[in-house]
Amino acid sequence: MNENAAATGNNHDGVFVDYDNDGDLDHAVTRQGTTNVLLRNSTNNTNYLKVRIIGAGDDATNRAGIGTRVELYNAAGTTLLARRDVGMARGFGGSEPLWLHFGGLNQNTTYTLKVYFLSGTQTVSVTPATASTTIGATTIQRMLTVTEQPAEDMEIIRWVEVDPLQP
Repeated sequence: MNENAAATGNNHDGVFVDYDNDGDLDHAVTRQGTTNVLLRNSTNNTNYLKVRIIGAGDDATNRAGIGTRVELYNAAGTTLLARRDVGMARGFGGSEPLWLHFGGLNQNTTYTLKVYFLSGTQTVSVTPATASTTIGATTIQRMLTVTEQPAEDMEIIRWVEVDPLQP
């Protein structure tokens, strides 16, 4: 770990992201008039869960899941432990990562996730130690992918509102 690391100058935005996919959050800083800075966190910690959201697209949540709210609860689903929102833009030149990071978790405890898609809320149970996601040829441990399942009988209805006081 690099203590007393700095990103001097006119900084625009900073975001915590697991840039090197090792489970700990690194800090990326955008700066004006010079190169950006990545402060790499080299701690070795496996007490986390990553969540990847895939929306159904079309008339449902966008494929990247941007704007989707994800809440982490205890196993019973009664105590909110944390909330994350997928990829929200912020600052100048920055945005939140598309993969959500929940830290400080017990790897062998089961948690409940509530994912708020446009088509409705999906509830998923997950134990971080047994979660994994494969993207291409790479398997990422302690990552859960939640894919939106739109309602089977959902019908999009279009209407025009009229002023009842107008003839």
